[in-house]
Amino acid sequence: MIKPRFKYPSVTEVLQPYVDFSMVRSDVLKAAQLRGTTVHAIIARYLQFGLALNIDERYQGYLESFKRWHSQEVEEVLAVEERIFNDVYRVCGQLDLVVRLRRYPENMPIVVDIKTPIMSQKTWAAQVAAYKFLYEQNRGVVTGIPASLQVDAGGRKAKFRPVDSHKEAIRYWMEALDCFHYFFS
Repeated sequence: MIKPRFKYPSVTEVLQPYVDFSMVRSDVLKAAQLRGTTVHAIIARYLQFGLALNIDERYQGYLESFKRWHSQEVEEVLAVEERIFNDVYRVCGQLDLVVRLRRYPENMPIVVDIKTPIMSQKTWAAQVAAYKFLYEQNRGVVTGIPASLQVDAGGRKAKFRPVDSHKEAIRYWMEALDCFHYFFS
């Protein structure tokens, strides 16, 4: 029986078995999840509506960090918080951003995943490579090298981290997806 789309695993769910948060206290983990969700919503609202009202001061630095990067680097925003489904691979993903950057003369769309942690994780490359794959499959377009954007709590310009080995990263993610479907479907 074929699962309906709303039951497809997400890109991050596929990677979950490879992320170990067992050493992190549950209250710290919950606070980090809330921070990520809140910062994503604030940035989406800012991009979609130009609004940044009534922001809790705990998150203001993240928005300022994003705004510094955005004003200096982004030529055009093509997608914000867009859910994409792929029926062939039976998976979905929530893209944070697809943009055109000033620094890339070929004007190619770039898939960008916003991150709030201080430390990067190995799964980030596979995650953003998967978003690139889903976006390209869904839209029938070619995008440039995908990247993570690490926004800063203190408001410093966000760190743009292209995935240097995105072909390798997508291969690992596809293998993880195969394992996920084998063990959990």
